[in-house]
Amino acid sequence: FYTRGLAKFGLDELETFRPIGLPSRPVLESLADIAAEILRIGQLPAVGSAIALPELGLTLHVTRHRTTSPAEGSVPFREITWQGA
Repeated sequence: FYTRGLAKFGLDELETFRPIGLPSRPVLESLADIAAEILRIGQLPAVGSAIALPELGLTLHVTRHRTTSPAEGSVPFREITWQGA
C-alpha cells in the first residue's frame, strides 16, 4: 500500500506492507490518516526513527527509504510501520 500526492508537497511518499489476505480497508484508512497528519506536521522522520502521532494514537516508525524510477521520473518512498490504535 502506498500514498500518491505527498511529493507535490515536497515530502516522500509513504508505503507499508501487509500480509496478503488481510482486509485492506483498515490499512488504507490508517495510511490516509497518517498521510494527512504528516502533511499537517510538514515533515517525515528519518529512517530508523519514530514519531508519535498523538492525534491518531499511533507511533510511526520509518524503516526504509527507496527511490523508484517510473516513466514520470524518480519517486522517493519511505516504508513505514505503526503501532497503536
